[in-house]
Amino acid sequence: MFEKILDVFEKSLEKIKNIEEVKLVIDGDNLFGIQRQLKFKVDFIKFQELLERMIKEKTKKTPGIQKLFFVPTEKVYDEQNNPKPFFILLGYLEYKIIHRLSKIHNGKRQSTMDSLIMTEIIRTAIFDKHCKLIILVSGDQDFADAIELAKEINSKLKVWVIASKINMAQRLRELDLERIIYIDDHIEEIRLKKGPPVSSEEKLLKKLKQ
Repeated sequence: MFEKILDVFEKSLEKIKNIEEVKLVIDGDNLFGIQRQLKFKVDFIKFQELLERMIKEKTKKTPGIQKLFFVPTEKVYDEQNNPKPFFILLGYLEYKIIHRLSKIHNGKRQSTMDSLIMTEIIRTAIFDKHCKLIILVSGDQDFADAIELAKEINSKLKVWVIASKINMAQRLRELDLERIIYIDDHIEEIRLKKGPPVSSEEKLLKKLKQ
């Protein structure tokens, strides 16, 4: 009996040690653009499983992952101001949806997400000393300076970038990144399949509606 209690305690302690050692930062607009370019949709359950495998290969363990999805508010809600099914699913998968209304400039919408993502990267380097790895899903060159500054502030912080070969900015390629992952090379592993067999995301959405 004591051994079982000790085992449970050790497992709980391991979870505490691993909590939020990895921060997944997704630029929603950039990811949607990648999906349009490559003509496929991401199955986020398979995507998470792929990331966990890659992280485990490097660290020999499965650390806690804080998952942040940055997206303009107008893309989160439908016309009745209800969250769209996709974002309900992300919430179920423990993603934190960070959204702000786009600004209107000269009659055009301009997203404020880039500045929020840059702030998050730098804030992590300064304050989140337990975070050892940032995984940025975006090929946007605007984040290059923020990554460089973050690594100067915290020399132990590692950064991976996930993007497509089409939209990966040269400025990002030139950075001292620990790893670049091209979605193009993993499409079939993370593709959201339609129709039979039912995709893992569709199964979850059906359960949530019941």
